Order: sequence, then C-alpha cells, then structure tokens
Amino acid sequence: MLPMSRVFRILTYALAVLLVNSAYLAARGDASIFYYANVALHAIGGIAVALLGTPGLAGRFPFLKTIERTEDYAVRRTSPASW
Repeated sequence: MLPMSRVFRILTYALAVLLVNSAYLAARGDASIFYYANVALHAIGGIAVALLGTPGLAGRFPFLKTIERTEDYAVRRTSPASW
C-alpha cells in the first residue's frame, strides 16, 4: 500500500492531466482518431481517479464511507474472480 501523501500527489497529478485533457477536448472538435482516443482515455482516467480518490476522501468526510462501501461491493461483484 502506498503512503497517503504519495497517493495524494499521484491523484493531484492525475487531476491536472484530466484538466489539461478537458481543455483540449473543449477546444478541439475535429473527428480524428487522436480526438476519440483522448475522449476514451479521459473517461477511463476520470473513473480511475474517482475510484482511487474515494477511500482517501472517506477518511476526511464521514458521509463518503457509505460510497466507499458501495464501491467495494460493486468492484467485488463485477470482478472476474467473483464469477
């Protein structure tokens, strides 16, 4: 398990990358393969940041503990190991 300060730093950089990617997606609208790849990576990156950031925020905000439990349940139920 990574130390919380390192996780926070990684999430901060990931959010910065998502912000820059959002600016690119908002500024460009051409139908190129690079644009669509950025759309897909933006969605995947946003989901990853949300999943990785929820446990860290749950310690600071008690109402997020319910979200964390729901997230854990959803991950366990949808993982190939549980099939």
